[in-house]
Amino acid sequence: MVTSAACAEEGSLAVCGSTTAPQAPGSPARFTVTVPRLDGTFTGTGDLFASVLLARISRDPTALAPAVEATVASVQAVLAGTLAAAGDAALTHERSAAVCAARELRLVQCQGAIQRPEVTHRAVPFA
Repeated sequence: MVTSAACAEEGSLAVCGSTTAPQAPGSPARFTVTVPRLDGTFTGTGDLFASVLLARISRDPTALAPAVEATVASVQAVLAGTLAAAGDAALTHERSAAVCAARELRLVQCQGAIQRPEVTHRAVPFA
């Protein structure tokens, strides 16, 4: 199971994972990955996270924590690319067609970060 929640620490999100499946040495079964919360309004981030995580886990089900680390890095990169391209449209809650189109996730433009993410936030085991 993987879920996320706002942290008590302002401006952060915690992505928590837990599995009963045996994990590879060095890959914790219960962990959290804390990342900065990016300001913006996005649609489809949960779908992106789930699909990228599924692809990574299907390659190695014994490495949930590294799969989540890489998935978080991919999603963060896509959101950063989307923010850069959308400008002020990403910061509004307006739902007009023009605004929604401007803040559409930049999946194609960020495909390199999806395929080969730069992991900067690591899983921290918890008991």
